[in-house]
Amino acid sequence: MIDLSHEQTLLLRVLTSFFGKDRVIPLMRVAAVCGGNVPHDICAVDNEQAKVWADENRALCTLVDQNDVPRVVVDFCSKSDDAIEFLEVERRKFMQPIMHAAGIIYVAVNEEELAELLDPSNSLDILSLIGLKSGLIDDLPG
Repeated sequence: MIDLSHEQTLLLRVLTSFFGKDRVIPLMRVAAVCGGNVPHDICAVDNEQAKVWADENRALCTLVDQNDVPRVVVDFCSKSDDAIEFLEVERRKFMQPIMHAAGIIYVAVNEEELAELLDPSNSLDILSLIGLKSGLIDDLPG
């Protein structure tokens, strides 16, 4: 059984609605996202510690291409820096450098951004948000 928070479940539904259930893999091990090997060239992160962390932790949603190769990891994170839990600090320390070193786009969506995605009066869609947060697009028109 998959154990997700309400917000994580909503984000998973947004992703599967947009990309299709065959392209979104929930709770894939971070090491598996990297093809079984955590890259060795992780800047500013202890490589051995990163390998252990990658074996023990999971990415919320992994988007794969038509060949089932991971291309994007989408996580849900708290926006409030005042109440960051230890697990989230650890996640921020390891996830982005590991994904970057593996050539995988990493996007962390917070509560505010999720609310914008779910608001029918808002024109923001998940693809645009991924593009903006990953730096693939600089700004949305309009």
